[in-house]
Amino acid sequence: MIMNSINNEEAYEKNLRRLKNIGEKKGYVFNPNQDWVTQVIRLMTNNLKEFGKYFCPCKQHYPIDTNVWPPIIRTPASLALF
Repeated sequence: MIMNSINNEEAYEKNLRRLKNIGEKKGYVFNPNQDWVTQVIRLMTNNLKEFGKYFCPCKQHYPIDTNVWPPIIRTPASLALF
Protein backbone atom coordinates (compact mmCIF):
# COMPACT_ATOMS: atom_id res chain seq x y z
CA MET A 1 0.00 0.00 0.00
CA ILE A 2 1.18 3.47 -0.87
CA MET A 3 -0.42 5.51 1.94
CA ASN A 4 0.36 3.39 5.01
CA SER A 5 0.56 6.35 7.40
CA ILE A 6 -3.01 7.61 6.90
CA ASN A 7 -5.88 5.59 8.35
CA ASN A 8 -8.98 4.92 6.26
CA GLU A 9 -11.23 7.51 7.90
CA GLU A 10 -8.65 10.29 7.64
CA ALA A 11 -8.02 9.43 4.00
CA TYR A 12 -11.77 9.37 3.31
CA GLU A 13 -12.29 12.78 4.95
CA LYS A 14 -9.37 14.26 3.00
CA ASN A 15 -10.80 12.93 -0.28
CA LEU A 16 -14.28 14.23 0.61
CA ARG A 17 -12.88 17.72 1.30
CA ARG A 18 -10.94 17.57 -1.97
CA LEU A 19 -14.07 16.66 -3.97
CA LYS A 20 -16.19 19.31 -2.23
CA ASN A 21 -13.53 21.90 -3.05
CA ILE A 22 -13.50 20.83 -6.73
CA GLY A 23 -17.31 21.03 -6.79
CA GLU A 24 -17.38 24.50 -5.26
CA LYS A 25 -14.78 25.83 -7.70
CA LYS A 26 -16.47 24.30 -10.74
CA GLY A 27 -20.11 24.86 -9.70
CA TYR A 28 -20.90 21.15 -9.24
CA VAL A 29 -22.91 19.45 -6.51
CA PHE A 30 -22.89 15.88 -5.27
CA ASN A 31 -25.40 13.36 -6.47
CA PRO A 32 -28.38 13.47 -4.05
CA ASN A 33 -27.98 9.75 -3.21
CA GLN A 34 -25.63 10.24 -0.24
CA ASP A 35 -25.15 6.52 0.44
CA TRP A 36 -23.95 5.97 -3.12
CA VAL A 37 -21.69 9.03 -3.01
CA THR A 38 -20.13 7.84 0.27
CA GLN A 39 -19.49 4.40 -1.17
CA VAL A 40 -17.89 5.80 -4.33
CA ILE A 41 -15.68 8.19 -2.35
CA ARG A 42 -14.57 5.34 -0.06
CA LEU A 43 -13.72 3.16 -3.06
CA MET A 44 -11.83 6.06 -4.68
CA THR A 45 -9.93 6.48 -1.42
CA ASN A 46 -9.08 2.77 -1.41
CA ASN A 47 -7.78 3.14 -4.97
CA LEU A 48 -5.57 6.03 -3.85
CA LYS A 49 -4.16 3.91 -1.07
CA GLU A 50 -3.59 0.93 -3.36
CA PHE A 51 -2.58 2.59 -6.65
CA GLY A 52 -1.50 6.11 -5.65
CA LYS A 53 -4.28 7.91 -7.59
CA TYR A 54 -7.96 8.67 -7.09
CA PHE A 55 -9.29 6.28 -9.71
CA CYS A 56 -13.07 6.14 -9.94
CA PRO A 57 -14.40 2.66 -9.13
CA CYS A 58 -17.55 3.15 -11.25
CA LYS A 59 -16.02 2.01 -14.50
CA GLN A 60 -12.94 0.35 -13.16
CA HIS A 61 -11.08 -2.00 -15.47
CA TYR A 62 -8.05 -4.10 -14.84
CA PRO A 63 -5.58 -2.74 -15.46
CA ILE A 64 -7.16 0.46 -14.16
CA ASP A 65 -8.05 3.03 -16.81
CA THR A 66 -6.32 6.23 -15.66
CA ASN A 67 -8.49 8.38 -17.97
CA VAL A 68 -11.76 7.85 -16.08
CA TRP A 69 -13.00 10.84 -14.08
CA PRO A 70 -15.27 10.42 -11.01
CA PRO A 71 -18.94 10.79 -12.01
CA ILE A 72 -20.13 11.62 -8.49
CA ILE A 73 -20.34 15.37 -8.98
CA ARG A 74 -23.08 16.86 -11.08
CA THR A 75 -23.95 20.28 -12.41
CA PRO A 76 -27.03 21.84 -10.82
CA ALA A 77 -28.82 21.60 -14.20
CA SER A 78 -28.31 17.84 -14.32
CA LEU A 79 -30.08 17.47 -10.97
CA ALA A 80 -33.31 18.55 -12.67
CA LEU A 81 -33.26 15.14 -14.34
CA PHE A 82 -33.82 13.40 -10.99
